[in-house]
Amino acid sequence: MNIDLDSNLNVPLDQPPQLTSDFCLSLPLSATVSWSAQIKPSVQHSFDTVLVKNAFFFDPVLQCLIPLSSSQGHSSLIIGKYRILKLLRWIQSGEVTLLPFFARLCLPRSSDSDSINTGYRTFNAFCSALVAPLIDPNKSIITPKSFRQAHLEKIKQSLAGTLGHTRSSSFWKRFWNMDIPLAIRTPWYRLLHRKFPNAEQVQALVPNICDSHCRLCGDPSTPENSDHFLFRCPSKLIIWRLLWKQFFGVHDVPLLDIANALYNLIFPRQKLRLIQNDSIIGCAFLGIWKAHWRFIFDNTPFDSMIIYQQITVLITSLRSDTVLSAM
Repeated sequence: MNIDLDSNLNVPLDQPPQLTSDFCLSLPLSATVSWSAQIKPSVQHSFDTVLVKNAFFFDPVLQCLIPLSSSQGHSSLIIGKYRILKLLRWIQSGEVTLLPFFARLCLPRSSDSDSINTGYRTFNAFCSALVAPLIDPNKSIITPKSFRQAHLEKIKQSLAGTLGHTRSSSFWKRFWNMDIPLAIRTPWYRLLHRKFPNAEQVQALVPNICDSHCRLCGDPSTPENSDHFLFRCPSKLIIWRLLWKQFFGVHDVPLLDIANALYNLIFPRQKLRLIQNDSIIGCAFLGIWKAHWRFIFDNTPFDSMIIYQQITVLITSLRSDTVLSAM
């Protein structure tokens, strides 16, 4: 099965890849594609357990990723064979598109080695910033002692930052019992531990990689902290207000109510019978989270109305699953 990526996706050959092939082969297949509205969420989620390496391999001659079935036959597909073949047909027909970062890796590389190397600078700089604190300055390598000392220091800093924000066991029991999408549980957990990845947090760790301001607002004087990332940004606040109006009957939600739901698990009064309010907030969190990072990494426009509609579809899907499980 041959996939004409260059004509379908308009990805220029002279554009260097941003991530390595080895790294992308370890990603879930669902993280490399953009789904059309016709494909049900349940079908989309079925690809979460299939890795890219189960469907693609690196061709050393072409210096790019190609589908396993295109040169080695369908017998080379061991895991998720029928799902993968179906996905490749969708890509061929244009029903599903590959995200730009992955599509570029499926195109032959430029012969200009300087152009190739340029594609890794940002990613390598980020990795170097993470590794540098672990290196023993006397030996210029990561020794067991330097690794242990660096991590002990990080643990001390982490404990110092959370001593005044400990939560009760009942709070955590409530959190783990919430019926929310699995993909948002870790980001929410990190938010509650003040380890949520936002521009301000990343800039503090690796100053040379990104600025601390909000890319959506485009104002260098507006820092992107956790509050701004989630609901204070005007483009995201629109989504919360629409959801609060539809599901909770509140026309102008106070920012404090949104903050209480996210940080303290204090939700509005229950009005719907088939879905819990924590599930609604979790779906909203997930929709904003995914849309934000697609805007950052793939330049996908952040359209508040489209994201709001996607969240309502996710809520409807979660409600249907709840009804089916209760039958």
